[in-house]
Amino acid sequence: TLEPGLRERFFGRYEGLSDSSYHEVWRLDSVDQRHQVQGVESVVSVRERVRELVTNLEKSYRDQQFLLVAHGDVLQISQTLFQNIPGERHRQLHHLEVAEIRRLNHW
Repeated sequence: TLEPGLRERFFGRYEGLSDSSYHEVWRLDSVDQRHQVQGVESVVSVRERVRELVTNLEKSYRDQQFLLVAHGDVLQISQTLFQNIPGERHRQLHHLEVAEIRRLNHW
């Protein structure tokens, strides 16, 4: 099922540019999870949309497991939610490899 809550993070003016442009965004993330410099979607916004999605999925699929598939930044940020750590630390977490499955328990 396609879920808009798992869409890639919006990188504002950096959309469509080289991934090397993201390092500045991640540097700012580490200082302020609410920043929206250059129109970038904030870490807080990503966390909240994933929180809402997972809460709704848990209501719909009570006592079942489900698999979330998304792009790297969304998954890195989601890990902070599940591990109950500040969103500013998302780039300090172990990077998810392509097609890696990682078990995350409810926050």
